[in-house]
Amino acid sequence: MASKGDYALEQEKYSAELIEKANSEQEGLLKLAKELATKELESYNEERRKEYDNKVTELNVNEKLIDEINNKSKAEIDDINNNFGARKDQVVDFLFENVINVKYEIPEVVKGFFEEKFGIAE
Repeated sequence: MASKGDYALEQEKYSAELIEKANSEQEGLLKLAKELATKELESYNEERRKEYDNKVTELNVNEKLIDEINNKSKAEIDDINNNFGARKDQVVDFLFENVINVKYEIPEVVKGFFEEKFGIAE
């Protein structure tokens, strides 16, 4: 029969084996969790990188469109200014001529009213 000391020693060895096995399993689980977390983080980073690249591309396209619109608007404004400069004297002369030489004509309704009321004829 085994003595109490031998039994305690056996129990201590058994406990040490259980602790070693638990530590080994824990290390394995931690390693697996770390690998899974790393893969998930890489996937998340890749997804965010794609979203960022899409936004940058979208902004570049919008910036090109804005530049194109600005250039077109500047060309149109330059054209308007050139046309204004070229035709300014003609417009001033036209307005001056029409303000000075006003041709007026009395409408027939008004002529008829005066003829009836005052007996005035042309």
